[in-house]
Amino acid sequence: MWVYDLETLRFLDVNQAAISSYGYSKEEFLSMTIKDIRPNKDISLLEEKVNVKKEMGGLLFSGIFHHLKKNGDLIEVEISSNRIEYNGLKGVLVLAVDVTLRNQYIEAIEVQNARLKEIAWMQSHVVRAPLARLLGLVNMLKIERIHDPQQSIENFEELFEFIFSSAQELDKVIRQVSEKTERIHLKGKFGLEKEE
Repeated sequence: MWVYDLETLRFLDVNQAAISSYGYSKEEFLSMTIKDIRPNKDISLLEEKVNVKKEMGGLLFSGIFHHLKKNGDLIEVEISSNRIEYNGLKGVLVLAVDVTLRNQYIEAIEVQNARLKEIAWMQSHVVRAPLARLLGLVNMLKIERIHDPQQSIENFEELFEFIFSSAQELDKVIRQVSEKTERIHLKGKFGLEKEE
């Protein structure tokens, strides 16, 4: 949490959680403006939001923004703010919640869901074609043997080639499914890891 001056954007006060999270000392914070913890590309958006705060009073939910820590790390924070009077100045009390890990976790889940959908599609469509051929060929073999039980195996050579070819195709598809499944890593802080 921190309080900043609505006119100058200077930090007026910060709590220990902000000091710990951002890496600046209280003295450093108090010598900075809220622009100093924002990436350059977001300054215009910040100024736009501040102008809205100047026109409105009360509790404002401002959304999710990017902030920079002292060490240069870029984090995503969910901001809630409220206009207050602070030592005779028009101030804004800000609650910033770091949601970086939560958003990374959600993104990793979405990536894995896409992979799982692809695997499910492969299993329901790609695996079925060679399997259907195999079943049909085996059924043909069975029917031929029923109609002519004395028929020699040499007469079925072409049928066996089709069966072997379909079995190889099915094996290839099953290996692809297995490889895609292995790419889903179950490790890391939240039990998930994105793969590039």
